[in-house]
Amino acid sequence: MAAETEMPVLLSCNLLTLVKTSQDQNGLRHNDHHRYRNYCTRRLQRLYTLTLQIMLDFLGVHTHNHDNAFFTHNSHDSKQTQV
Repeated sequence: MAAETEMPVLLSCNLLTLVKTSQDQNGLRHNDHHRYRNYCTRRLQRLYTLTLQIMLDFLGVHTHNHDNAFFTHNSHDSKQTQV
């Protein structure tokens, strides 16, 4: 009996076309390098955040602060005692 081996699925995309389209849509068509830099910064931040969330989920770490996934804040009891 021959061992069955599965062929890996190959994904292909035209990367140069994808990059050029993204550049054109985000400022480089009109030589607006500041706009394109801001786009790249936002895109990288989204990738960093997603990667961090995947790592935390993999490690089983859960953050309870939905506003900012990077920091957890200590909650202090805000009740005042009356004298």
